[in-house]
Amino acid sequence: MPAAITVAAQAEGVGLRMILVKTEAEVLDLRARITKGESFEELARKHSLDSSANAGGFLGVFAVTDLRKEFQDGLAGLHSGEISSVVRVGDGYALLQLLTATDARWQIQNDAAVHALEQQQYDDAERYLLAAIQEAEKFGPQDNRLAGNLNNLAEVYHVQKNYAEAEPLHKRALAIREKVLGPDHVDVSVSLNNLAGLYQDQKKYSEAEPLYQRALAIKEKALGPEDPDVGASLINLAALYRDEGNYALAEPLYKRALVIAEKAFGPDHPNVAACLVNLAGLYHDQENYTAAEPVYKRALAVMEKAFGPNDPNVAANLVELAELYQDQENYAAAEPLFERALAIAEKYLGPDSPNLGTNLTNLALVYEKLGKYSEAEPLYGRALGILERDLGPEHPDVAANLVNLGVFYEEQRKYAAAVPLYQRALAIYEKAFTPDNSRVVETRAKLNRAKQAEEARR
Repeated sequence: MPAAITVAAQAEGVGLRMILVKTEAEVLDLRARITKGESFEELARKHSLDSSANAGGFLGVFAVTDLRKEFQDGLAGLHSGEISSVVRVGDGYALLQLLTATDARWQIQNDAAVHALEQQQYDDAERYLLAAIQEAEKFGPQDNRLAGNLNNLAEVYHVQKNYAEAEPLHKRALAIREKVLGPDHVDVSVSLNNLAGLYQDQKKYSEAEPLYQRALAIKEKALGPEDPDVGASLINLAALYRDEGNYALAEPLYKRALVIAEKAFGPDHPNVAACLVNLAGLYHDQENYTAAEPVYKRALAVMEKAFGPNDPNVAANLVELAELYQDQENYAAAEPLFERALAIAEKYLGPDSPNLGTNLTNLALVYEKLGKYSEAEPLYGRALGILERDLGPEHPDVAANLVNLGVFYEEQRKYAAAVPLYQRALAIYEKAFTPDNSRVVETRAKLNRAKQAEEARR
């Protein structure tokens, strides 16, 4: 049996969780549920009014003598892991849980990891998650907290494309959740989706498909066929089929996800726009431009209504519709959309943002196709300058822009300007890729063609 709070523990500090609610009836009901085995942490997330709710009620580690008197009284004689009697806190009612030293250490590392993940600070997240896993292993090999940490670390490695490290972590997290929660629990579907996504990114479609299908079946059974989370699983499976080029299987899934979103959120919600973009993109992939155009337009209209015509959230929809027109060589229709997207990006990101390169290149290409060379040239130059500054002068993306600019000059028969650009791009590609790489071969062909054209003019 764990010891009650000792004098030493009072001086060094104890870990605490709290649930705060409005009424005594609520707090007594929650205490009874915890006594019967429900998780203090999960109930805190769902019911606590305190700002600590998102952290499962975790308040931190404190010296008992530094706590307010009603907390000290509530903790008196309490053993690690035990729940206090009802504590009156202002106008509310609270329950306190005294944590073991391992619980407290795990919670601190876990919270730091969650924060790092939210900030996309993946190196820090990895460090904190490894420390959290070390503590969670002490809870036993089948603890759900351990599964959560394993899953999150796997996702860090996934983002970093470290697939070999991610896969066994996802598999272990899945096995724990299946054993602890049962094979049909919604959290099991999360692990299935994550592992499937890992396989999909490696083009292991046959391994991903049954995992996505099982995750979908779990959600349909647990949540009902029209729940938005079911819609998310439908989109995951549809995206897999789309990647495989199996458009006939993808289309009804995307359509069903759209119907679910319209019913759950209303026809003018951004989630509906996202579903519309998925469906339009599927038609676009099949070069079914007639079907894609009205769907892209409706998605754009939804986003403009939700956020306003010049909001950053609208820019991506403008680009998608513009690219549809561009693929049909309808450059006049694409031009104003790309111009709007660039203006929005410049306003919110600044004129020298590294994220502007694609917007600049898109519009430059359209100007070029429309014969607006004087307007295209400075855009190509800006895009190249941004990439060189942010990626370095020998990055393959810089080479791609050099090739674009070379083609731009070549189309105007300015071969003397095109040749050094092709030469520099070829040198970058030869350093980065093997001699038979398509980029090397194609750039060398462009260089030779430009040289021959220049010599013919002499």
